[in-house]
Amino acid sequence: MELRLGERTFEVVITARGRRSDEALALMDTWQPGGCGPVVDDPGRPFRYWLVPPGTAAQWENGFGRCVARGRVLMPPLDRSSPPGPFWVRPWNRHRLVGAGLLRSALVTAGGGRAGWPPLPPLYT
Repeated sequence: MELRLGERTFEVVITARGRRSDEALALMDTWQPGGCGPVVDDPGRPFRYWLVPPGTAAQWENGFGRCVARGRVLMPPLDRSSPPGPFWVRPWNRHRLVGAGLLRSALVTAGGGRAGWPPLPPLYT
C-alpha cells in the first residue's frame, strides 16, 4: 500500500534496525500511553520506520535518524506482521502515531546518551 506523507497524514522517522532501536521500541511501549504507535521493519534494508505526526521533520534535530516529511512511502499490507518483505512491528492505527518527543527521548536513552548512532546508509527513494 502506498501512502502520502505530510500535511494531514504522517511523517516517518527512519532509524537503523538493531539492538538500540529494539531498546527504544521497548521504551516507547512503556512510555507512550497505549504503547508505541505504528512501526515498520524492512528486512531488505537496515531500516526501521516510525510513523510520527505531521510537523515532526521541522523539529527533528538529532543524530538518531532522519525524518522524512514529503513524498510517498510504501507500507506493508495491514495484516503483515512478519517477513518476507516489510512488516508491521507495531500495527497501523490511523488515530495514533508514535509520539515524536517520546521517540527522541527513547532513542537518546537507548543510545546511552550519545549524540547519535552510526550514520544510516543512503536511503533509497
